[in-house]
Amino acid sequence: GDSAAAVQCGRMLPTGAGGWAHVNCLLWSSEVFEKEAGVVHGAPAALRRARRTFCAHCQMPGASVGCNAKKCANTYHFACARAAGVLYVLDSASTTYCCAEHVPPRLRGLPLPLRGERSV
Repeated sequence: GDSAAAVQCGRMLPTGAGGWAHVNCLLWSSEVFEKEAGVVHGAPAALRRARRTFCAHCQMPGASVGCNAKKCANTYHFACARAAGVLYVLDSASTTYCCAEHVPPRLRGLPLPLRGERSV
């Protein structure tokens, strides 16, 4: 793959049964969460969905970062999401990701941060 995209996606994490995933691709998947610092849960579900989901930006399989707007089917690879302008939207009630078409005007959006330096 593209080396710049690989740098954005972060280091590879073992996912069990011999599988691997980029840290940012995994951490930004909707199924994945941390209960304790550094302990990731939900990876198998995220990987199953990503294998059959095509990226709205590059049209290749493996997309895991989806827009949270109702009825929006746009899902991206982490690096493609950054390239396509997907934003990390900060709201008082929650944190969501929105494609460029669906960022609520009353909320500010930030580019998806690179989280690869985290402890996981």
